[in-house]
Amino acid sequence: MSDLRYSVLGPMRAWRGEDELDLGSPQARLTLAILLLAGGRVVGRDRLIDTIWGEDPPPSALGAVRTYVSRLRSRLGDGVIVSAGDGWALTAARLDLDEFTRLCEAGQHAEALRLWQGQALAGLTGGYAQAHRDRLEELRLGAVERAAERAIEQGRGGEAVGELSALGAAHPLREQARGLLMRALATSGRKAEALAVYADTRRLLAAELGVEPSAELAALHRRLLTDDAPAPAPIGKLLRPAQLPADIGDFTGRAAEVAELTGVLRPGRTVVISAIAGIGGVGKTRLGVRAAHLVRQEFPDGQLYVDLMGMHARPLDPAHVLGSFLRALGVADVPDEPAERAVLYRSALAERRVLVLLDNAADVRQVKALLPGSPGCAVIVTSRARLVALESAHRLDLDVLEPGEALTLLARIAGEERVAAERAAAMDVVAACGFLPLAVRIAGSRLAARPGWTVGRLRDRLTDERRRLAELRVGELAVEATFSLGFDQLTAEQARALRLLAVPDAPDLSAATAGAVLDVGEQEAEELCEALVDLSLLESPAPRRYRYHDLLRAFARGRAGEEEARQARRRLLDFHLAGAAAALRLLWPGYLVNDHLAPTRASGLPLATGEQARSWATGELPGLLGATAGAEDVTQAVDLLLVLAIVLDMTVYGPEVAAALNALPPTPRRRYLLGYAYWYLGRADDCATEMTAAMRDGQDDVVVRVGTRQGMAIMLRRRGERAEAAGHLRELIQERLGLGDGLGAAWDQVNLGMVLLDLGEPTQALQEADGSIALARELGHPPTLGHALIVRGTALHRLGDRAEARTALRESVEIGAADGDHAMQAMAMTRLAEVELADGHALEALAQAEAALAMVPVHDADDRRADMLAVLGRALVLAGQPERGRACLEQALAVYDRLGRPEAEQVRHHLAEPAPHPSG
Repeated sequence: MSDLRYSVLGPMRAWRGEDELDLGSPQARLTLAILLLAGGRVVGRDRLIDTIWGEDPPPSALGAVRTYVSRLRSRLGDGVIVSAGDGWALTAARLDLDEFTRLCEAGQHAEALRLWQGQALAGLTGGYAQAHRDRLEELRLGAVERAAERAIEQGRGGEAVGELSALGAAHPLREQARGLLMRALATSGRKAEALAVYADTRRLLAAELGVEPSAELAALHRRLLTDDAPAPAPIGKLLRPAQLPADIGDFTGRAAEVAELTGVLRPGRTVVISAIAGIGGVGKTRLGVRAAHLVRQEFPDGQLYVDLMGMHARPLDPAHVLGSFLRALGVADVPDEPAERAVLYRSALAERRVLVLLDNAADVRQVKALLPGSPGCAVIVTSRARLVALESAHRLDLDVLEPGEALTLLARIAGEERVAAERAAAMDVVAACGFLPLAVRIAGSRLAARPGWTVGRLRDRLTDERRRLAELRVGELAVEATFSLGFDQLTAEQARALRLLAVPDAPDLSAATAGAVLDVGEQEAEELCEALVDLSLLESPAPRRYRYHDLLRAFARGRAGEEEARQARRRLLDFHLAGAAAALRLLWPGYLVNDHLAPTRASGLPLATGEQARSWATGELPGLLGATAGAEDVTQAVDLLLVLAIVLDMTVYGPEVAAALNALPPTPRRRYLLGYAYWYLGRADDCATEMTAAMRDGQDDVVVRVGTRQGMAIMLRRRGERAEAAGHLRELIQERLGLGDGLGAAWDQVNLGMVLLDLGEPTQALQEADGSIALARELGHPPTLGHALIVRGTALHRLGDRAEARTALRESVEIGAADGDHAMQAMAMTRLAEVELADGHALEALAQAEAALAMVPVHDADDRRADMLAVLGRALVLAGQPERGRACLEQALAVYDRLGRPEAEQVRHHLAEPAPHPSG
């Protein structure tokens, strides 16, 4: 019965198709399990009886077995259980255990572990079930260890820490798991904890067995002591990006080049495609994309793509590209420093097979930081320059098309019959284009867009030296002549569009943004853009989105007049600020800032939901930041960045926002906002400097006034001046309420609640939290609600109501997960771990604390990470791992001492406590 499948990696279950079958009593399910685990062999009736009842079967045992088999046959169908001799056998069984074994033999241990649905043979009793349960559990543990080992080898050790911690806690004498945990911690930048695991293991083995750790474990310990351990690896589950642009449907010719390129595209090779004499428009990108698609199956771990915008006035910074690549690979916590990003990027690609396409590179400097270090990867680089300094690269100098290829390309665009009817004229056209692919494509598009023209008419137009002579010369002027030809054929509206759409400093534009730049409706803008796409003067990477070829952008910008470009930039910034205001109203309803943004002339995008608002902010971010660069209206530029700082996760996007702010003149609001950004970047001193200046000069700006007061209160709390911070916040809450800023007041009630908890006043903290919760629920604002629930849960815990504390904290975890707010999740999990510790639930506390710590960056050394390390350390000590626990506590203490936090004394107290004696 091919549609029958069975599971023993969990409760004994069976399905026909998608329908689960009722297998009857526990004894009947045990009978089926015995037949399944026999692997198709006959099981005699005596063996069945002995297995089910042991040495003391009832007199009716044989009749009972026959009844079980009969009922199973009625449920499973005819021919599934067959009689043979004095027993029975199961035929054609599709068993999850067999799939588990197959996956493990193929080295796919992580996939194999997903088949488990709990304890093997759960619910079945007796010696037979327990023996097989133990055997299957050993197989599972081995798979966990192999999966963890593979994750460590691939530079993903951080993913394995939680599972290995749980495994070590459940099986403390399993040295293999302890060794893997040490390696996982070391590759995650947690060397002190790795060394502490060894100390815990050595102590436990001596106490329980009177032996020393194995030679392998001791050797690993020595390597860690001598720093011979892998570098920190990225945290989080790595993804398989698929970023290649769409393949070109009318790709023509280049057979020899394609064969050469695909022949050398093997893991570990760097392939450079360069045009002769740097001529643009020769088809480098199209060839690179075609080759990448042809070999993509050889790179199963993904494909990365970036347009490095080498011909732009501001080529992409390699550090920015590294950040984008890391996020595409699934790394949530991207470092700020370029060197750290480069190391993390190489670690993320280690032992993986990824194809990287670096398009339109400016020079070798831009490329080098983006080259993987692993021989499992391959790289294609396209550039106008011959990157001769790129070591060990295979070079392919791309020439213009052969005459026959150029003619074929023209026919595919303009029409096969049309070109065939005027073949001689068509050959003159492609010759006038210099056989340059971009020029041929533009000429063909002109013909396709004008069905009334003959090919001869276009040939005659190309006889004009203004349109042709430059094309026939060497160098960049040939490209410019081709662009000029296209530009001269445009209508006035199309020419204006081509000029002005090149003004924004953005990788691409939406139809709505194009409408704002051109000062026309969205529909008209889309029609103009589509017309330019048809003429190959714009590209459309996605529906209703448009971008330029790099040389076309430079050409079009050069044609734009100074005044019309200035007006286009003004309209663009105004449009983006209007969209940002709409997003803020959706995501932060009732917030003071909504009523104090610079006025706009545009209405912005018609955003309808919070999800749309967040997607707009993240998806359009490069263009939004670009719109603020060199802005004429500094007030609008600062306000656009203000909204972005509120609606985006500043732990992720803080560096980009801070960089954009630093490029603007230092107005009070800009200085306040820069201080806000510095806070999230861990630059407390810089934050204080900017906030102080903003407070001094910006009292007439209500946003600056209340924002800096809030910021100063938070800094006072951090310095340990809690009473002063509480006073500031109480005054600020009243001021916000007087201003009608209910959401701001609710947020500052959260801040006040945290300060009151610091002051040992949980009852008052609970009152503030409940007030904030009521306002947040009324306004429908999940971020405020989630953080208020953390304060409520913490206060209830300290008041002794741990059941209600769990309820509040678990709701906060759910809100953080739904909103993608990892900081909120981590904080709530840390407080949940404290509740579990109070109840003596060491393993539950350990799981929560490990999960929380995994959500914050390794390089983050602020008080939030210290709080998590302190709780994790206590959980480890309680779980019988005192050395690793002390290592965590000591790390937390170092941060608390540096920041002058009063929690330092409590951590010292925990460090002074004697470690629990190993249980026998």
